Amino acid sequence: MIFTKRYIVVICLFFILSSFFINPNLLYAQSVSLSANKTSYALSDSILITASVQTKGQQINTAEGQVNFSGNSLTVSDVRYGNSIISLWVVKPTADNSLGIINFTGGIPGGFSGSSGTLFTFVIKPKKVGTITMDLKDVHVLLNDGSGGELQGLKMIPLTLNITKTTTTPTPTPTESTPKEESVTLPDKIPPESFVPMVSHNPSIADDSYFVAFSAVDKDSGVARYEVREIPKIISLLTDRFSTQWKEAVSPYVLSFQSWGSRVEVKAIDGAGNSTISKADKPFGTVPTVVFILFLVLASIILTRIFTKRASYMRRK
Repeated sequence: MIFTKRYIVVICLFFILSSFFINPNLLYAQSVSLSANKTSYALSDSILITASVQTKGQQINTAEGQVNFSGNSLTVSDVRYGNSIISLWVVKPTADNSLGIINFTGGIPGGFSGSSGTLFTFVIKPKKVGTITMDLKDVHVLLNDGSGGELQGLKMIPLTLNITKTTTTPTPTPTESTPKEESVTLPDKIPPESFVPMVSHNPSIADDSYFVAFSAVDKDSGVARYEVREIPKIISLLTDRFSTQWKEAVSPYVLSFQSWGSRVEVKAIDGAGNSTISKADKPFGTVPTVVFILFLVLASIILTRIFTKRASYMRRK
């Protein structure tokens, strides 16, 4: 019995230690890391890299930094941020292959806390056989505590990949008994996934003006563009004259109705023309709300007096 218990303890310790060696992200709960599905690829492969943050349960609202790589070893062919936890980009992640960098700065309205939040992903194409390394520099993650303090103890976890020669497999010559395969591309009829626009204001954006931030994901043809329109509250019950037309926009989009309340509609359109519309509400400003309420009260008093006098006149007549 004693041997059995010791054996179980040793096995458990082995698996725990092995998990740390297999996944270095577990060593640093508070970290920004680069990761791929595996550590070895062929020279002809296109490799998806994920930049993510681990917060150890602390709320964050801003992330910025730089990914460094050697332009002689690889080329970044695409950068994607449709599934990012960041919805308010100040500097969208864009690759400069000549300098070997990807800069990024973005905000997370409402904050984020979790074991792994995707910041963005990018696709690389190796240029030569051997070892390639990508690392992180000047990374800052700010807490969502109102003070703008940084997330302490943050670790930067680089990524090293082994690139091997591409092995080619001879393609058999088709014969009459071997039917030729035909490539069939199905049309994209699936609209972008549902998303949640966020209306807010911040002193660092357009002089504290109200804006709407948005980001959608489409797994087929990708989101091609966004459009926004605003419908003023209350007034829209009487006329559509003051509603804005659909207008192409990028996030964050500064709203036209700054003082008046409105319903903001954001349309995400994919590469095939499919679309998804999501809505958000912008509140009334303090002054217009008070003025409007006073106007309603005054109008009610005037109308009441008019109808009272008319009724009294009709009774005397």
